[in-house]
Amino acid sequence: MQLKFQKPDIQKIIDQIIKNWPVKMIAIALAVGLFMFHRSATFTDRFISVPLNLIIPEGFIPAGPYARTIRVKIRGEADKINSILDDDIEAFLDLSEPRPSGSYPVQIRENGSVLGITQITKEPDRIVLELDRKISKVVSVSPNIERDVPAGYSFDWTLTPNQVQVAGPSKALSVLSELRTEAIDVSDRTADFSVQLNILNNNPLIVIQRDSTTEFRGIIREKIIDRHFQVPLTIRNPPQPLVVEITRQPDTVALDFKAPYNELNNWMPPRGFVVLDLSRRTQPGTYTIPLTLSGKPDSFSIVHIEPEQVTVTIRNPPLSEPVQESEE
Repeated sequence: MQLKFQKPDIQKIIDQIIKNWPVKMIAIALAVGLFMFHRSATFTDRFISVPLNLIIPEGFIPAGPYARTIRVKIRGEADKINSILDDDIEAFLDLSEPRPSGSYPVQIRENGSVLGITQITKEPDRIVLELDRKISKVVSVSPNIERDVPAGYSFDWTLTPNQVQVAGPSKALSVLSELRTEAIDVSDRTADFSVQLNILNNNPLIVIQRDSTTEFRGIIREKIIDRHFQVPLTIRNPPQPLVVEITRQPDTVALDFKAPYNELNNWMPPRGFVVLDLSRRTQPGTYTIPLTLSGKPDSFSIVHIEPEQVTVTIRNPPLSEPVQESEE
């Protein structure tokens, strides 16, 4: 018995396919939509901040601030994107061919665990950046001194080093002549001291080469001041019953002292400070006697005293006349 095969009717097949085609297209669209919805429902987002690397021609440097990190969005199945290592994503700008507009696209390099993840976006997508020639120069360093040393002290300082070498864009360095240190308070310092201070650099495009610290040495000395006084003269131990006469007796004695500020500034001569001592003058006569200072502090230096000495005449008391008796 011989089997016979009928040739398929192509036209009938085509007619069956296109029969009620709008309904079939809607069904296919719904199926695709349901598939995509189900798949997207299982997706999640992960955000990673990665450092931005620059590819720069030799001898150049960024002329202004720029975003140092790029925010990368990864979308995919949770178990896959959560296993991605941060180091497997690199962001970079290729500045090897400078553009007149200064606008460069941020490029992403995917490695290792990121391979195969296609839904990756970045923010920002482009960065505007100008280049400048990189130069170096020497600038001075000055201390940032807060407040003053206590009253009565003089203050001086040194910095070692007092200059540093910096590198950066030529435009930025053209207006830079000095860097300052971190603040130092000397309001409670009364003796020499030394401390290491950081040199501050507020421009991220400028780099301090080598060491960015300096030794600050404070030199503190107590001030020496002068003061003038007018002090009454005190006479002690006059000989009795002799009579004492002082030639041109001054009302007060002029004194000028030199001494440390903290000792002399608020000091006042005590009562009986300037003394004319007659304890050793027991006989009549004329004497030139130097004045003495009672209780002068050892740290006080006498700059001037006027008068330094006085002339004293000591006499016997006058004889009293005898009393005459009245006649009755």
